Amino acid sequence: MRVARGRYETLGGLITAELGRLPQVGDQVEVGGWTFEVLAVEGFRVDWVRVHPPERKHQ
Repeated sequence: MRVARGRYETLGGLITAELGRLPQVGDQVEVGGWTFEVLAVEGFRVDWVRVHPPERKHQ
């Protein structure tokens, strides 16, 4: 997976940048076909994220 460079160093930072705000539980963002679902936050930090890979196309 390739991600454009930005002002973040962590997955939580990427999610925050994509949302344009602090993440909340239940938020989802899609980057490069991958979906990142926020499962837990602690203060300003994203604690747990579920990663959903891109769906495979059946041939």
